[in-house]
Amino acid sequence: MVHLVQRDPKVARDIRDSLVACPAPSADAATRPGASADPYPVDRRSGRLTGKGATDLVVNVSTCADSVGIGSYVYRRVDGGYVNVFADEQPPVFAEIDDGTLKVTHQVYEPQDTVSNPSGEDVTTYRWNGTRFEEVSFSHRDYETDDGTGSGSHG
Repeated sequence: MVHLVQRDPKVARDIRDSLVACPAPSADAATRPGASADPYPVDRRSGRLTGKGATDLVVNVSTCADSVGIGSYVYRRVDGGYVNVFADEQPPVFAEIDDGTLKVTHQVYEPQDTVSNPSGEDVTTYRWNGTRFEEVSFSHRDYETDDGTGSGSHG
């Protein structure tokens, strides 16, 4: 999977160049549930997004240090190989398959927010139209406020 992203000319050069194995985790971190044996900061999901019989791949690339998503890509199976049909390289980003649609989430930060505590998120949903992904919905959700009330979802 790493080679697919590294060799993809549609992936920004800085992302391709920064895609290296992360340092080995500590012994106790490696034994935690959900810990990955893959040293590369790449998350891969598969499913049907483009309407073909073949399985599509959703690939998310993140940083090693803080796991911030720096690029999300969709690869469509074509003639025995994979072709990049979608890219979002506006961090922080994470893409996933949701009931046949592509859901792309961007965490939103206010100036006072830390990386671990964003203020909210923007979620854009896309559907394949036969030749490319089209936006079908957008929503913004503010996370809980300091007073504990939370502001819910609006869009």
